[in-house]
Amino acid sequence: TGHFVEADIKSRSHRCDTFAVGTSSEPRAFVHADLAILSGRPLETQRELSASVLAVLQAQCSAPAGVHLQLSVQVLEIARESYAKVSIAAHA
Repeated sequence: TGHFVEADIKSRSHRCDTFAVGTSSEPRAFVHADLAILSGRPLETQRELSASVLAVLQAQCSAPAGVHLQLSVQVLEIARESYAKVSIAAHA
C-alpha cells in the first residue's frame, strides 16, 4: 500500500484447531487478519488497509467443499506514545 517501510511489516499465523462460528452444526470456518498499526492514521487509510488485506485473503483462500468460510480483517491501533522498537543488524 505504500504506507509502511517494507522491513517494518511482520506477519504471524495462528491455527485454531478448536473454534466455533455461530451456533449451527453446519460446517463453518474462518480466516481473520488483525492489522496492528501505530496510531494516528486517518480512518480512510485504515479502511484502505483492511480492504487491501481482505482482497488478498479473497484471492488466496478458498472454502473446503461443503464449508461456509468467512474472511475478516480488523485494524488495531498501537499507542504511538508507548510503542518501543529496536533493530539489531546481523554481524558479518
